[in-house]
Amino acid sequence: MPWKHWPFSPSVDTDIALTQIYTELGRLLSEGRTLLLHLDEVNDRLAGLMGGYLRWSGMVKNATEAIVITERLLERQLGPTGRGLIAVAEEIALNPITVPTRATAVAQADEPPSELPSESSDQVAW
Repeated sequence: MPWKHWPFSPSVDTDIALTQIYTELGRLLSEGRTLLLHLDEVNDRLAGLMGGYLRWSGMVKNATEAIVITERLLERQLGPTGRGLIAVAEEIALNPITVPTRATAVAQADEPPSELPSESSDQVAW
């Protein structure tokens, strides 16, 4: 059985991780793949991840709808972690970010560093 591992620990940068996960999840679903998503338990983090996908993908119009649907599916209320993940998903749905793929990151690592402007230059290096 083919599998994918998407690290989603509490220490990852949530908006970048969700963008990467949701993009790949959307691609797999559009290909008609069957998916099994899991953590050690069905907790608020997993529920928020799935409810956030409903919002990010446009299946629902706002975070409130995503929360209500997720709570109905789980037959329990979402806590702050789940609601927070759905809020982040709504933010990245409204203001998409560009996240480099692994191939892009490897290619960029092979490029020589860009030269910094000289002190007499009008450019500013940040």
